[in-house]
Amino acid sequence: IAPLEAMASGIPTVAPNSGGILSYATNRNAWLVKPNASEFATAIRQVVENRSEREQKIAEALKTALANTREASTDRLFAAYDRIYEDFRNRNELYTDNSSAKTFDFIELLSSQ
Repeated sequence: IAPLEAMASGIPTVAPNSGGILSYATNRNAWLVKPNASEFATAIRQVVENRSEREQKIAEALKTALANTREASTDRLFAAYDRIYEDFRNRNELYTDNSSAKTFDFIELLSSQ
């Protein structure tokens, strides 16, 4: 979450080109590099020396931060859960003996508690 906080604060973001950060960081809003000291040093030099690129990436990073608020992220997570649940409900082959499988409304079950 620290890189996203940096983006929201207008701080240039230099990060490794692997892992969870790639769910929101791109070469348009950050400097993504191989995770070694030499690559990081080169990227930091680019941040300092290239004002135009720095300003462009910071502007894109601010857009990214606004699109990844806690509320937006939570909405996307719940939407993913809904899709997974619907996919599960629509796949009868998941039941070993569909005729004996108990049917129930999962949403109704949750809301009754």
